[in-house]
Amino acid sequence: MMTKAARESRIEYIRDMLRELHKISESDRFGILPYFISMAIIEADHTYRFELIKKDVNGPTGVGYRADFHAPY
Repeated sequence: MMTKAARESRIEYIRDMLRELHKISESDRFGILPYFISMAIIEADHTYRFELIKKDVNGPTGVGYRADFHAPY
């Protein structure tokens, strides 16, 4: 089983790579590709924040969710 730190490190790496791919695809105007990559960035950010940094704001039985994130590019 992967540790929380390892999962966090992997998703950060994936987000960084997606950001770089987005910059490249947007600067070269690769049609709709930058849009799809930006959707993947948003999903990676959601995974990072929701799965790894979620906070329990609803008490011991509830799962909290912070909706204050933004697209990371």
